[in-house]
Amino acid sequence: MSSFEILILAAGKGSRMKSKLPKLLKIVKGKTILDRTIQKAKKLKPKKINVLINKDLNEVRTKYKNINFLNQKKQLGTGHALKVFYNENKEIKNDVVIMMADAPFIKLQDIKKVGDELKKNSIVVLGAKLKNNKSNGVFFFKKNKIQKIKEYKLLKKNERKQLICNTGVFGIKKKYLKLSLNLKKNIKKKEYLITDIVNLAYKKKIKVKLVIASSGIKSFGINTISELKNVNK
Repeated sequence: MSSFEILILAAGKGSRMKSKLPKLLKIVKGKTILDRTIQKAKKLKPKKINVLINKDLNEVRTKYKNINFLNQKKQLGTGHALKVFYNENKEIKNDVVIMMADAPFIKLQDIKKVGDELKKNSIVVLGAKLKNNKSNGVFFFKKNKIQKIKEYKLLKKNERKQLICNTGVFGIKKKYLKLSLNLKKNIKKKEYLITDIVNLAYKKKIKVKLVIASSGIKSFGINTISELKNVNK
């Protein structure tokens, strides 16, 4: 059994998919996107699996046993999702690895690397190298330390050429989960961003370790109809 528990963020609106059916219930090669992600999480043999959902996914609660489902009543971003998780689990006994529910094809070994590095680091983030980045946040460094992760929509044109992108997979020691309470709403996106936890850590001189994924483009989420069609080929 792994030394950590898993939190799967599955409460996003999935608005880019432009469909009445929730994105995570879309079928990919015979299984829903969420099914595939939960199955991957189970293979890691974590101490516990938590899945944060919205009301549109309530039907999945009865499908799985031994999984802790939480409800994010207001979709105020990934940072807000972490706040909800922390507020409902303030006596967390384990470190936490965070997975994005819409990225079912990320390699198991890459997530395992995050869990392994979490044994000796306060916060671990999984990045992947992309030559043609069109939607993912990127890492910024200062004196060889990760200073921040900047969301794609907030990037200037000259900043979009950064090669190392954020996959959304995080590992956080249980004592540092309380940093989520210090996240502030991003004015431009009007939501709380989990990526801002990296900058909070940098300011507080908390060590953040970067792990580079081996799975490249497969490390990222399925966000559009065209991306869904590509993975179903």
